[in-house]
Amino acid sequence: MFSVFQLEATVQEIFHERQVREREIEDLMAEIDEQKRLNQAMLTGMMDSEELAEQVEQAQQELARLDERKEQLELELVNSPTKKKAKFKLFEVELKQLLMELEAKEVALKTNELINTAHEEIREFDSTADNKLAKNNEKYRDLLVKEREYDDFLNSFDEQKQLSFTELNVTAIDTDGILHGKASAKELQDMFVRLQDQLIAMNEQEERFNTEIEGFQQKMAELAEERKKYENLDKLAEDVEQDIEKVERNREELEQKLPALHERRKDLESRLRRINEELESNPEYAEIKSLQRELEMLEEQATRLQAEAEAIERETNYEPIKAEVRRLRALYNERLIASAAGR
Repeated sequence: MFSVFQLEATVQEIFHERQVREREIEDLMAEIDEQKRLNQAMLTGMMDSEELAEQVEQAQQELARLDERKEQLELELVNSPTKKKAKFKLFEVELKQLLMELEAKEVALKTNELINTAHEEIREFDSTADNKLAKNNEKYRDLLVKEREYDDFLNSFDEQKQLSFTELNVTAIDTDGILHGKASAKELQDMFVRLQDQLIAMNEQEERFNTEIEGFQQKMAELAEERKKYENLDKLAEDVEQDIEKVERNREELEQKLPALHERRKDLESRLRRINEELESNPEYAEIKSLQRELEMLEEQATRLQAEAEAIERETNYEPIKAEVRRLRALYNERLIASAAGR
């Protein structure tokens, strides 16, 4: 037998479970009400979509009417003999106009290219000549500096050589004096040491002189090579002058041709303006231009209506909404079945 406490606990558990069930039922009812509201809103949206679909249909009908009108105008334009002739003349005139424009532009471009090429060649030759002259002048100055250095070396070499001979003579004189005076052993020893030091110094000086002489000979050989490189300096300057004169002659010839080319371009432009004026004053040409403008306007309007129809069709495509409604309806039915089974 259950005790009072066990019975009370069982009652409390049943009561608590019932409260949980009631809260679940309330939540489910609230969800059902919300789903009903969403379904009603979707149905209202579907009614608006029907109106949009009707507008799309009207726009498509208008587009079809414009296409029919466009085809009718094109057919009239094709079947009219006068318009055919006018159109042929228009195309012929436009072709001639285009050819003349191309010819004028081509002549002007060729002229400008020739002038620019001539100026560029002049600048290039001027720059080349200046660079060569500057380079030659710089190397000539370097050669003069080297020549002065070699002259200074030769002058100093002779002076040093003369000083060395003078020192040797003085030493020899002192030695003879000491020998004739019958110097003491210490004086002879000092003289020997001094002569030995002088001999070592002379050997070092001789080696230094030999080294300087070798360097001088090498520099003289380099100088000779440099002079060989610039033996044809006058010929190079003469060639540069001839090139500059040739470019100047070409530029003068182009400048002489330029006025005639300008006159021809002006004449072509004048002819083009006259042809345009004649075309503008031609009634058939004006009628064709008017029909072309009307046709272009119809094409633009048809394109705009087509874009609007496609946009409206995208807005009225409620297939995704239908799929969502079916999914929610199935979920709603499942909840109802689950709730009924729980009870």
